[in-house]
Amino acid sequence: MIGSDRILLIFRGAVVALVVLVTIRVAWINDDALIALRTALNIAHGWGPGFNATESVQAFSRTLWFVLWVMVGALANQWILGVIAPSVLLVGLAFAILVSRVTILGRPFRTHPLVGADPLETEH
Repeated sequence: MIGSDRILLIFRGAVVALVVLVTIRVAWINDDALIALRTALNIAHGWGPGFNATESVQAFSRTLWFVLWVMVGALANQWILGVIAPSVLLVGLAFAILVSRVTILGRPFRTHPLVGADPLETEH
């Protein structure tokens, strides 16, 4: 049994790694994210939370992402990487949690505790 648990763990890790690689491959930044990124740059440089430095209008629409981008960008000074890296990390984390919680993968149908006995086997 230990061998099958190890194989299942390796399979789950490979699936999570594949999802992360696909996420990196298809990652893109839309116009709304670029507006929030410019606003984050303005805050980091001390020009206020507006799209243009002379306007005092809130230009971002996703506050939690915006705060995360300001912190990562100000600390790392890598703004585009600061936008994509947290997204990829959170997708990988969410998928790893999902895969770890799916207990039916890799287990025989008859032995799963939620299913019970095999429906094809009948008692006479």
